[in-house]
Amino acid sequence: MPLMKVDAIVLRTRELGEADRIVTLYSKQKGKVQLVAKGVKKPKSKLVGGILNFTHAQYWYYQGRGLGILSQYDIHESFQILKSDLKKYAYATYMAELVQEFTLEGEENEGLFLTFLTSLHLLKTQDLDLATRLFEMRLLRCLGYGLSFQTCRECEHSFDGREQKKAFFSPALGGILCERCISKDSQGFYISWGTVKILIFLLKMPIEKISVLRVSSVAKKEMEKTLHYYLTYILEKKIKSKEFMHRIEWIDQEG
Repeated sequence: MPLMKVDAIVLRTRELGEADRIVTLYSKQKGKVQLVAKGVKKPKSKLVGGILNFTHAQYWYYQGRGLGILSQYDIHESFQILKSDLKKYAYATYMAELVQEFTLEGEENEGLFLTFLTSLHLLKTQDLDLATRLFEMRLLRCLGYGLSFQTCRECEHSFDGREQKKAFFSPALGGILCERCISKDSQGFYISWGTVKILIFLLKMPIEKISVLRVSSVAKKEMEKTLHYYLTYILEKKIKSKEFMHRIEWIDQEG
């Protein structure tokens, strides 16, 4: 079996028999990759440190006809702060689930890998909501699901953002509709033009600008709603870690 090497981030692990685990990675070179970490549950295993969630490392593995066999790793960043802070862990888990659900095994997407890695770094020091919205917007763009805010998705009427205070967002059409076309999506809803402008800015701005961005709680809720409905529309199912995020936020507010 040939020895392969990838630069990758751990998305998740799951049990395999009494001593092994299956590790799902998202890699720069090969997209999503699944490997077997043999004997990792044994006390003296040298592999356990490299298969913890969100770990960024260089991984070597033997590739046969089925799943690859993890051989060794060289850790670049363990993201320990994300693992020790429950709220940050919840947000990172959500990002990892989106990558897991939106990608197929073996499909390379270097842009998405870099977006994921950058977003994990942002979670360490920046506003969690804004870092997550930035990640969602750029994930959608990397995968070809980018939202359209410049023209009506139905009739292509151009918007300049000054003609009305609110925009009608259509999850089914992946963008906004003009007043003449809102009947095309009964599941759509209104959001403010200010929120639309922030979403556009999150997509286009240099990453370091996120530290100076100030967004109201109302706009944050609108952005979360907009992207949540669009993401779940594409996936056609609930995002499991979203409930975990909300539960942690509720506990944090109560505390």
